Amino acid sequence: MENPKIQIILWGEKWETSRSNKIFRNQIEVALRKIFDSDYFAKLFQYRNIHKPSLLNVVTNTISKAPNSFADRHMQNVIIDLLLNGTLSYDHDTAYILIPTDDMTLYNEDPEFVDGGHDYFRYKLHNVDPIRIPFGYIINFNEIEQITLTCTHEIVEIVTNPEFDGIFGHSRMCKYPEDNQCELADICENESDGAVISNILVSRYWSNVDQMCVA
Repeated sequence: MENPKIQIILWGEKWETSRSNKIFRNQIEVALRKIFDSDYFAKLFQYRNIHKPSLLNVVTNTISKAPNSFADRHMQNVIIDLLLNGTLSYDHDTAYILIPTDDMTLYNEDPEFVDGGHDYFRYKLHNVDPIRIPFGYIINFNEIEQITLTCTHEIVEIVTNPEFDGIFGHSRMCKYPEDNQCELADICENESDGAVISNILVSRYWSNVDQMCVA
């Protein structure tokens, strides 16, 4: 992605019906705006001239099925439903990040080990050639620090590696010896405390220019 745009989708009715979730939603939006207004993403330019991502207006999806245990197909439907009803428009440089309510978990995964991820799928929209739709998800533990740490981690990786043929580190840089390659934020997972920008916790990521993890 050369000029990436990030579309945050809050998923589930409780984002609209629960007072505490409305307050938390506002905290998330304010924190993300501060991150995107900072120079946090600036060093991604060294990788194929990727410009600083821009943050689109946060939207809420209350129309798609929101099961307590969700899988890829549910997340894909969240995006497709919003594209089909005109809430969102498609752009080849847009990535979609889903944040479900805190009562939803990823199917067949232990939240102690998996708190986010990213993938992509192809979909034939409006009878044109299939489009590529990169997306990510953040498991919601109702903690703002966890949301911003995981969200920045996934955004860095989705814009540098949207289809898993982009930017990787070599195996010696990976946290786990069995991994043959790892993405830019994965390389820095050993620095588990992350970094703080404008009093907001963010993920570090690898910079070839600096030869170190940066934020």
